[in-house]
Amino acid sequence: MKEKNYTKVKQIIENYKKNLAKMMRTGQVNEVISLLNDSGLTNAKDRSMMDIAKKSLSATSLEELEIQRVNFIFSLLNRREREIILHEFLLVRPSLWWVDIYSRSTYYRNRRRAINKFLDYFERNEKSRKNLL
Repeated sequence: MKEKNYTKVKQIIENYKKNLAKMMRTGQVNEVISLLNDSGLTNAKDRSMMDIAKKSLSATSLEELEIQRVNFIFSLLNRREREIILHEFLLVRPSLWWVDIYSRSTYYRNRRRAINKFLDYFERNEKSRKNLL
């Protein structure tokens, strides 16, 4: 895996965490946990693009828009990919959290795929946002 992609995703998630913390301090996010569990990250295939666009347009701040953007990307990932991104970058877990679940080669292969897919969705979203402006 390219270390550059790992670093990019790490920066995106760090920004996501800062935005969540800022919104929590200002009282704008009441149930942060629901954003991170499966019920808060519904599968994008079950939602129409119009609903997603409306929610983005209703964002009251740049921070909320960025949180919704990352949540949407999480919704596009399958459960395994989302689990890897959350454990690797967002949640405070032991560094070898995956040992009881995956073999070393399987974990690193899945991690590489999850990071590349997350970054691909993020960059596509960035391009589509620029085209709208």
